[in-house]
Amino acid sequence: MDNRKIKFYYLNGQNKDKTFKSKEEIKDFLKSIYESCDTTDDGHKYKILEAYKKNYTFEFLTFNDNEMFLRIRQPRPKNHYGKSKENNATLQKLDINNNEHMESYTFLYLDFETMIVSHLKIQGTPTVNYFIRFLMNENGYGNGIVYNCDAIATEDIIKQIVNNQKFGTIAYSYVNPSDSALKDIPGVTDRIRRGLQANRSTIEVKISPSRSKNLLKDGSFLYEIKKWLLKEHGDNLKKFSINAGEYEDSKMTTFNLLNQEFTQETDIKVDDEIDENEYLKAIRAAYNGTKSILIKYIRSI
Repeated sequence: MDNRKIKFYYLNGQNKDKTFKSKEEIKDFLKSIYESCDTTDDGHKYKILEAYKKNYTFEFLTFNDNEMFLRIRQPRPKNHYGKSKENNATLQKLDINNNEHMESYTFLYLDFETMIVSHLKIQGTPTVNYFIRFLMNENGYGNGIVYNCDAIATEDIIKQIVNNQKFGTIAYSYVNPSDSALKDIPGVTDRIRRGLQANRSTIEVKISPSRSKNLLKDGSFLYEIKKWLLKEHGDNLKKFSINAGEYEDSKMTTFNLLNQEFTQETDIKVDDEIDENEYLKAIRAAYNGTKSILIKYIRSI
């Protein structure tokens, strides 16, 4: 089962004269929002953003001098969801009162020291753009101030990777494999290729580099692989990544070599049923595990 992933951003506020707000100014702005919030029955502060004829709820689960942890919620149509019995798959309507509605949600973590935002990516939940819209709305879209969450990226991710001391699995995947590629896969017979339309499948390859060799210390090796993959598969190439750690005893980070923006896996499985405190711990741990790397690519720090 796949783990949920986090994408990292740098929160900034730009004044009308093109200068940038300090971290303290942004923190004070967020604190003013927090202090003006209403309170849920379970004691959480919240505010609602009306956008696209829906009410998006921003629920402050944690707010202190060091960090902020939000749950971002959006309503879902109740007539599109049901519940079923495992023993016979009988589908039943969800029991929702007229004054209730279903919601999907995700989480956003902000470190006030760095202004790095960690956003948990869950399909069908609000994107980080809603957080930006929320800030702009709270600012009244006035004073010429523009808030933004810039994706943190490297100028050349391969140059960054070769500075690490620990390397793990290299993985790549591509869609629409050719017949010649399918013939090299044990067990994929001609009948399977015809009957299952295997040429529309996704092929994923994982390679573990030898620890005794130093190929990855030279960026030319990864450049060579990337060049070949792009030439061979073009737009069909969907993934090219490597696991690496800054030091021998550090936790591995997955680097996407096709997209130079940083993402990181959490310890949260897609089907985990956990509470918000466990989400906070997992997201905070994933962020702290790559914090030292992220900081290097924020020019204003």
